[in-house]
This record gives sequence, structure tokens and C-alpha cells, in this order.
Amino acid sequence: MNRRGDDLERMPREQQDACGTVDSVTRAVRGKIGTTAPMAGVEAFVAFARQHLHDILDVSGQVLYSGASTLRQGDVYLLGLNPGGDPGNPDLLTIRQSLDRLVSNELAPGGVPWSEWNSYVHATWKGRDTLQRRIRWLLTRLGLDPLAVAASNLIFPRSRDEKSLEYDAYADVCWAVHKRVLEIVRPRVVLTYGNTPYR
Repeated sequence: MNRRGDDLERMPREQQDACGTVDSVTRAVRGKIGTTAPMAGVEAFVAFARQHLHDILDVSGQVLYSGASTLRQGDVYLLGLNPGGDPGNPDLLTIRQSLDRLVSNELAPGGVPWSEWNSYVHATWKGRDTLQRRIRWLLTRLGLDPLAVAASNLIFPRSRDEKSLEYDAYADVCWAVHKRVLEIVRPRVVLTYGNTPYR
């Protein structure tokens, strides 16, 4: 997991240091997680999300890619399109499990609380870690702590690719939860990324 990829190795040294490896990013910001959102606020958000997503709670997917501490005022809300991977893979989270983790006191592998798990920093994306490194690099270059940025996907259910994503079926129900995140975070910028140009 500490091996830097080809893209990272081609960067100038100061950019490599800014991006860092998963372990170096985690070590550098572990002490900064202390600025946490009040647990009552996180629990209220999770209850709201469960209510609005009740029909898709057991669908493979994820609501936040960032930890519970990002549910507070912040400068940026980072949005991708939707979680990738095989929706039939039982090892991947369901939407319900992703919400449960936001209020969990248990520790993930590596000693990070599940409530502070960050998919761009702590997860292992086999064969797809280039995106993780790029997101960490981008946020760091913007002067942002990757663990302090609220992050999600426009659509919460998982799909193998964009073609198999049922966007119309999920857009409205997911948007209600995004509106709540926007009310909490009040970002100056919503930073989006993806491969499809605006139409």
C-alpha cells in the first residue's frame, strides 16, 4: 500500500511529498481529526439519511467517502459520480452499512475509527488506486487536508461503470441527502470530477 504508483513517481519530488502515501497522509493528519462534528449532529444526519434512503438502504453503495468529522462547516464538498465496483460483491458496503459506520465506535483495520474512515485515504482500491492518489494530490495541492474534506458521490448506489448506473432512478432520492450535507457543510466550492463531459 505504501508503493507509489507510476504517476506519482513521475511527479517532481515536492509534489510527491505533498501527495504522500496512504500511511504518510494518515500519520500527518491523524492528530487533526480532533475537530469533529458534534455526535448529536452526526446522529441526526444519519437518521435523516436513513429515512430518505429507506428504499435503497440494502443496495450496495456508500453515502459519504469521508468521516463523520467532515459533517461540519467546511470550504469544499467533493463529489464523484457514484461508487464503483461490483454491486453483487458481498464484501462491499451497502448504503445502510456506510451510514452505520458514521456513528460506530469500533476501530477499522489500522486503528482508525470507522466513523473517521476515508475512502480516499484508508481504503484499498485494488487496481483503481490511481484515482485515490489523484484525489489526495489534488486536495493537498489546493491546501486542503484530505481527511477534513466532506466527500461523497452524486449517486450513492454502486455500479460497475457509468453505463450500468441507473441515474434517473436514484438522482432525486440522493439529492435530498446532498441538500442536507450542503446545509451542514455550507461549502464555498462544490468540487466535482468524472469522465463524462457536461451535456
